[in-house]
Amino acid sequence: MAKKLITIHNIHSYLEPESKSFMMDKEMLLTSGAKDYLRQKGYTIDLKQGICSTKEEAEKECLVEQVKKLVIQDFQIKDPQLQQQVIKAVMKKIHSQ
Repeated sequence: MAKKLITIHNIHSYLEPESKSFMMDKEMLLTSGAKDYLRQKGYTIDLKQGICSTKEEAEKECLVEQVKKLVIQDFQIKDPQLQQQVIKAVMKKIHSQ
């Protein structure tokens, strides 16, 4: 599979609205100009984990990403530590049921 080149010209199509986190996976190449842009705008660069070894891991990872998106976009929680605490609490509650 070909890698996606992320440049200053196309980076906006990969940014989530209301999020200051850029999710990068192993299929992406980030140019130094795009990296500089992210730093200037206060984004963090988060690396997605590799391919999950089981279907359950893949489903859990997808669920975590959905919860993270809700926390950031719907509840507008900006603090990364608070985001992680909320995500952890939600995942714990989901798995206890």
